[in-house]
Amino acid sequence: MNNEELILKTLKELVSGQGRIESRLDNLETRMDNLETRMDNLETRMDKMGKRQDEMQASIDSMGKRQDEMQASIDSMGKRQDEMQSSIEDIKYDVRSIKLHLENVTDKRINPLAEQYERNFKQLEKNTTNINQLIVDLDILKRVVSSHSTDINMIKEKI
Repeated sequence: MNNEELILKTLKELVSGQGRIESRLDNLETRMDNLETRMDNLETRMDKMGKRQDEMQASIDSMGKRQDEMQASIDSMGKRQDEMQSSIEDIKYDVRSIKLHLENVTDKRINPLAEQYERNFKQLEKNTTNINQLIVDLDILKRVVSSHSTDINMIKEKI
């Protein structure tokens, strides 16, 4: 084999190897395109996940605000409940004071009044009966006086 043949043979091998290299480069380029597509898809998915994460964070923040508002409302209700409890205690104290006053002061003052009222009522009934009798007696006296006046006038006329 001479140099020319060797060069031709080497060139053929190089051309044949170049085809294989080009084929491999095409495969590599296809794979790189696929990888780029996959990376784009991954980036899109990551963007979507980022948006979802932002939405979730906003939702969590909103829930936190609502929880704070609920806690403030609960605290306010607790204060109102304490105020109501205090008012109830004041009312209980007032009721106890009123009961004691009724028992110790008012009842002691009412009993003599009631007894006097009962005596006055009995006296009034008795007086009413007496007055009614007096009215009847007075009516009789008026008739008798009238009759006597008439009789006296008749006697005067005859005399």
